[in-house]
Amino acid sequence: MANLTKEYFDQQFKKVAIKDDLKRLAAKEDLTQQTVELKAYTDEKVDKLAGMVARRFDELERRLDVKEEVEKLKVQMKQVRDALSL
Repeated sequence: MANLTKEYFDQQFKKVAIKDDLKRLAAKEDLTQQTVELKAYTDEKVDKLAGMVARRFDELERRLDVKEEVEKLKVQMKQVRDALSL
């Protein structure tokens, strides 16, 4: 069986939260500040995403407008060819 050393226990206990860590985590002010920061972060990301979606819809709308124009031109071209018997 392996010998347990002080160094091994020191390494393992570094991973364990101490009383001061728990007090800091439980502090209402810290949680409130973290909540405010998280809300600001998510608001920023949502606004950025909404802008991206809006730009994409604008691009699609432009493409659809061009597609409609191309369809009209195809119809007109067919009428010209029919009229000229080509």
